Amino acid sequence: MQYYTDSEEISTSEPGVVPSLTPRCDSATYFAPERPHSCVFLEAVPYVAYSTGDGSPNREVAEHIQLVFTTPNKTYPTSSTSKVFPGEYDGTCTPEGLHRLTESLHPTIMNANTAEKDDACQKVGDYANTGLPYAEQPKEGQDCDEYPFRSTLEGASSPDWDFSPRPMNRDHSQLRIHFRYTD
Repeated sequence: MQYYTDSEEISTSEPGVVPSLTPRCDSATYFAPERPHSCVFLEAVPYVAYSTGDGSPNREVAEHIQLVFTTPNKTYPTSSTSKVFPGEYDGTCTPEGLHRLTESLHPTIMNANTAEKDDACQKVGDYANTGLPYAEQPKEGQDCDEYPFRSTLEGASSPDWDFSPRPMNRDHSQLRIHFRYTD
């Protein structure tokens, strides 16, 4: 792939070159009917960005994730060891991201993630002494949300990662992100 300027003010003596991108294409039956064949570029790193700004529809989720990555040991359940959370994007392809699950294909893992998070939120079972303090229990209009998300392989039931439950505004925690193809 080449790039160059196309303007009278700036001229290009030699086009820039981007190394060839490697697409992966298939024609799986789960693609939308209007897109019978689809491709992805393996070098592209998908990520979701949340904003902590005033008026952001998911501000509380963003603040929770920020807390998880900046001061992990101030999250619940409490731990005597340093906590490690997956999924922080540093602008490169190096870090491992979160792996998405779906209700229809992975109900067992998603239900286990929910059960583990609920135990920590309610201070029961293994979390009787380390879970969310009673003073921080969700109030009217709040959910006990968690990071990593229920819908990820790295969720609360993962033996490889820590997780953090936190009460937050139901409107912030239940915001759904939808993707749509455009021409």
